[in-house]
Amino acid sequence: MPKGFNEKEKQEIKQALVEKGKILFSMYGLKKTSVEDITKAVGIAQGSFYSFYGSKEELYFTIIESEENLLREQLVTEMDKRPENPKEAIKMLLLRSFELIEKSPIIKRLYAENEMETLIRKLPENVIRAHLNKDSSAIASVLQKWQDAGLLQDWNPEVLMGVFRALFFMTLHKNEIGESVFDEALLFLIDATAKKLVEKNDMRKRGPYETHY
Repeated sequence: MPKGFNEKEKQEIKQALVEKGKILFSMYGLKKTSVEDITKAVGIAQGSFYSFYGSKEELYFTIIESEENLLREQLVTEMDKRPENPKEAIKMLLLRSFELIEKSPIIKRLYAENEMETLIRKLPENVIRAHLNKDSSAIASVLQKWQDAGLLQDWNPEVLMGVFRALFFMTLHKNEIGESVFDEALLFLIDATAKKLVEKNDMRKRGPYETHY
């Protein structure tokens, strides 16, 4: 740590790096935001940055982790009550997820601008793997409670998270899908997903293209 900073100053600078970094990354993205941009905004020398973070990618990842933790906490809090109508609860969960992401420019940019690929290249594999596992575990634990209570069919939680991620990535392709039909198409798939999770079905025991007569 820089010798010129006392502990209080170090904490304040680290917090300022996160706050200013979040603003700049949200506006310009990871590639177009430099360490110099961030340190100028905070008011410290560029060399001092590396006493707090090893790279701008490390700072970016710290901000993403914090933002996603907040989103997860909100979702888990809303999901943790036993739902009266499981199908509607799942629909609301998915819609609420998209709503929260829409309100977070940095999370939207992370996926829309392929910045996750940059992080995967720049950061240690174990750090990325732990992050992805954390993404799945919080919501999966609530879904498991619903399954244990008999509210959902016994699907593998990892499969469920894969379905949720697939729906999320759909939101990054509005133009290709067609903006005029996107909302209706998304609601259709959300409704179909929720219905599939709650109704008794032996599809897992059959091939995906076998017809049930």
